[in-house]
Amino acid sequence: MAKKKEPIWATNKRGRRVRLLRPDEKSRKYATELKRKVRLTNTGEPKTDRNGVALGLTKEARAFRAGYLQARKDNTNLYNWKKAHRRSRRSKNA
Repeated sequence: MAKKKEPIWATNKRGRRVRLLRPDEKSRKYATELKRKVRLTNTGEPKTDRNGVALGLTKEARAFRAGYLQARKDNTNLYNWKKAHRRSRRSKNA
């Protein structure tokens, strides 16, 4: 069974504790933000302005998140293709 990964907490320059995201968590966060059309904190809560209104995603922010997710998907597909290609070459040589 896979070991549960613990959250990563760090202290920033101002002495505040902040939650850092691993790449898989960042992707999940971006996908959720695109689905909900609302910005989220690293702990998963909606970001709000001073009046308590949830902040939406701008067109640029949506494009950035979609591009990030597409790049991860492309990288995964390439990795899987190379892995399969190596396997097929080995079986031909054997």
